[in-house]
Amino acid sequence: MNIKTYVRSYQYEVRFAEQPPNDGFSGRAIVTDPWIPGRLLGMNAFGAQNPPIQAIPERLLLEVGDPRGAGARVRFLAKSIHDGLPVTAKMEADGDPLVVEGAGPVDENGYYPFEVRWKSGARPSERTYNVVISPADSATVSHTVPILVRAREE
Repeated sequence: MNIKTYVRSYQYEVRFAEQPPNDGFSGRAIVTDPWIPGRLLGMNAFGAQNPPIQAIPERLLLEVGDPRGAGARVRFLAKSIHDGLPVTAKMEADGDPLVVEGAGPVDENGYYPFEVRWKSGARPSERTYNVVISPADSATVSHTVPILVRAREE
């Protein structure tokens, strides 16, 4: 059986009905999929000057050296800028061979620590996965942190 995957990219202009706010803003736009009639696509929109979620670092590198993936883990910090709500993190796809979980309490600067680890026994090929970070009580505002996974050079 052959399976084909199609990746499409769209660009949409988002306009405010009134004057845009001066400080940070967030919201959700719904647009119609131009390829599949009747399907709606959700899109997060927020002000670039003050994004609602901040992550450190912005990109992660996870090097897997052991063929079973033992010990391959990396950490990052994340916080909600606008309201200080607790944040949660999850892998973008359910079948990803990575696990993300909280790694301790919030620090003095409002950042929550998270740890990403490799859960599969397969040797990784170089590929990028995404962690999606969002406030605990909101699915409409999110921030994506890309994770490059590669085999560690022996």
